[in-house]
Amino acid sequence: MIIIDELEFAYVHIPKCGGSSVYYTNYNLGLTLVDNGHDQKSTHVPLGHVKATDPELYQKVCNYHSFAHVREPVARFRSALFQHCREFLELSSSQCDDASLLQVAYSVAEELENADFPYPMKYEHFTPQYSYLEVDGECIIKHIGVLGDFTELNAFYSKSGLNTVGVSLNVTYTPKEGLFSCLAKLVQPLVGMLAPEFKHKIWTWLKSKGFYEVSKENSTDFLLNDPKIISFIRLFYARDFELYEKFSRLR
Repeated sequence: MIIIDELEFAYVHIPKCGGSSVYYTNYNLGLTLVDNGHDQKSTHVPLGHVKATDPELYQKVCNYHSFAHVREPVARFRSALFQHCREFLELSSSQCDDASLLQVAYSVAEELENADFPYPMKYEHFTPQYSYLEVDGECIIKHIGVLGDFTELNAFYSKSGLNTVGVSLNVTYTPKEGLFSCLAKLVQPLVGMLAPEFKHKIWTWLKSKGFYEVSKENSTDFLLNDPKIISFIRLFYARDFELYEKFSRLR
């Protein structure tokens, strides 16, 4: 999450909901890391866990001008699967076809059904969205928009003298297949040690030179057409569907 004490501002970054767009617009502000209970520092920790482990930070989120974004749950699950395969299973983009993703979906669903919040980083992108917005059934975040709608956030940023958020960065780019793709995989551990803003500058330059391309991760048909997986998604993320429908109507 992003906390700016002097502005009494809090942005809760729900994984796979466009938070990178918000961060890189004013990346000099930094990120607030929280212990996720697995000896890991993360920016994606459910509010219930924040309340239990860092009451001071939780009170800031409650009292500050707080913002967050939500996303259609099936598309979000699809995007989380794609990232999970690339980041934690070390699969290339070409290996992340629908059949492969569906098999991973089954194993992920089994893990999620047998785990408690907060999840370790390997699975945090699958954490239900409501857990970043609500505590004990009460919505804590004051301003909630759907993915790509930065109207309220930009109004606050503009008034506060910050850069406003432009086009959503929630489009996945992957290295083009070939020599560069192989090289990118080899240097990935070293790149991971760089500061986020420096990594972003390198990635932006490489993208401008044509080394990256938009990944083919848009279709959710393979999830919608599998009775077991879509049943899991609709049950496990039931509250997320309600929230997305609610805030989509307000758009």
